[in-house]
Amino acid sequence: MASGDPLFKSVLLSLRLTAPLLFTLGAACAWTAQQHVDYCGIATALCLCVCAAGLFAEDLLQDGYQRDRAVLAHVAVHPGVNARQAARAVGVPEKVVTRSLDRLVRDGIVIADGEVEGRSPRTFSLALTPPDSAEASHSGVPI
Repeated sequence: MASGDPLFKSVLLSLRLTAPLLFTLGAACAWTAQQHVDYCGIATALCLCVCAAGLFAEDLLQDGYQRDRAVLAHVAVHPGVNARQAARAVGVPEKVVTRSLDRLVRDGIVIADGEVEGRSPRTFSLALTPPDSAEASHSGVPI
């Protein structure tokens, strides 16, 4: 795999190396600064470590958003789908899809049908009206 190969570039970009590399660099700088009794260097290196931890957390958060979007898109195209079918289609474990679907149901974007004591087999479809507008129409307030 040559460095000019598009597959090489996509593999390199898909690896989430930025946060771990910055954290490692910060830790190495903190260790070096500690050896030289450079308090300003230690503070700067620790700030770099904290920033790297924030980047890592953001990466995890973005993964969750992308997964939720993929599950939502599948539910939109295939109304009445259950968690197992969505997991197979999206390519992630069923537990992960179940958490995404629970978040989407809680937000009122997706509705769960056939709920049996909070467990599967539930089927999911898009909520046709936003939760706020459904309450407003029942209270006699025009939308």
